[in-house]
Amino acid sequence: MTMAISGSGVRYIGGGLEWWTKGVGPGSQGMLFHHKDDGAPGDILERCVQVTSTHDR
Repeated sequence: MTMAISGSGVRYIGGGLEWWTKGVGPGSQGMLFHHKDDGAPGDILERCVQVTSTHDR
């Protein structure tokens, strides 16, 4: 995957997929999409949210 322009967060594209993340720590989000040929995200394949801090372990 290669880094792509993002309005906020970080976005990676490659192999017909797009991975987007936003935030750090509890509440941060990540989503995996199918990536359309026109550069737009397609259907959401997976969505995740960090619910605890890794520093608490």
